[in-house]
Amino acid sequence: MELLGYSEQMIRRALIALILLPGLAHAVICKTVDSEGVVAYAEVPANECRTPLKLPEYSRYAPRTVRQPSAADTAAATDREAGFEGYESIEIVKPAPGEEILSNEGKVPLALTLEPVLQPGHRISVFLDNVLIPGGFDGLAIELTGVDVGGHKVRATVMDDGGTRLVDSAAVKFVLREAEQVVEPPRPTPPPIPE
Repeated sequence: MELLGYSEQMIRRALIALILLPGLAHAVICKTVDSEGVVAYAEVPANECRTPLKLPEYSRYAPRTVRQPSAADTAAATDREAGFEGYESIEIVKPAPGEEILSNEGKVPLALTLEPVLQPGHRISVFLDNVLIPGGFDGLAIELTGVDVGGHKVRATVMDDGGTRLVDSAAVKFVLREAEQVVEPPRPTPPPIPE
């Protein structure tokens, strides 16, 4: 049988050479030092390197095994969650009662304390002038935005994922004022310089 004018024996030899060729072209990392003492590393065919560099085994990556949680682990997590008996307190520490906040952008920083820490699945809700601020928060440092100038009342509560109130803060009254902006009077133009 002939394929494209080549004999079967010639095709067989070419296939064997193609199969064996990658094994013959083995490359290594070679370290060389020139006459000026400069060290260089290069990947070259094995037969061209007098000092092949052997890489240490620790340079290879091996992923760590991920342990699946056992029934005991799951039971311990459930016991920890069951150990939560409720919040002792939530308090607004900033703004302080009666504080005057200066902001031209309507931003009011809110800082809370909560005992014990916020539990998984629970969110902090903030009410400004008895209106719920949409969203909910998962941290104790909150910045309210878009607050109008004037007197306001803010309070916070912790709610579970079902919407049940777990603890409420006392309401704190504060006043938001615009910061004064200093307007410089126009400078007089200097008189022309006589020629």
